[in-house]
Amino acid sequence: MRTSIFPSRWRYKWATLNALAFDHKCVTLCNERTIVENSIVNFITRFLFLHARPIHKFSLSTMYWQSSYDIEQWLLFLSRKDIKELVLELGESEWFGVPSFLFSFKKLIRLELVRCELDPSPYCNGFLCLKYLNLQQVQIPPDDIECHIASCPLLESLTLSYFDGLGSTVFAPNLKYLALEGEFKDVL
Repeated sequence: MRTSIFPSRWRYKWATLNALAFDHKCVTLCNERTIVENSIVNFITRFLFLHARPIHKFSLSTMYWQSSYDIEQWLLFLSRKDIKELVLELGESEWFGVPSFLFSFKKLIRLELVRCELDPSPYCNGFLCLKYLNLQQVQIPPDDIECHIASCPLLESLTLSYFDGLGSTVFAPNLKYLALEGEFKDVL
């Protein structure tokens, strides 16, 4: 007996997709926040760990939860999948502390972080392939953001939003697009 309306050759096509976007539309809405959170986490975890190919684009946009442990596990998994574009647009509860192994994503071309916290790193590697950087409501020490931007030699587009009081000098020689929102002392 067949249980699917799709031909069998389509059954696992999803496991070869190289661009993944997860948002609030991934699950049915209900009044129980815990049910929604568990549903999203279980769905994304199963999807990622059954995925067979490289993942070049990954986007997570949700305001339902801030499960740091699960997001860290997903990022660790993605670090082995040749990720080139990463978007984390997280909810309105606690800020997500981005793990330091994010800087091991050597092929990253686009990085967008919203409502995240980057801890000071003992060394500043930057992203050698990064061309597009968008940081909105990201907590990071001013000296660290300056160092990370300076160590992205290919950076062409930079957006910094809601960095109130940021006192950095931004140096990016290949920059073609710059958008700033907040208070800045210098921009070079």
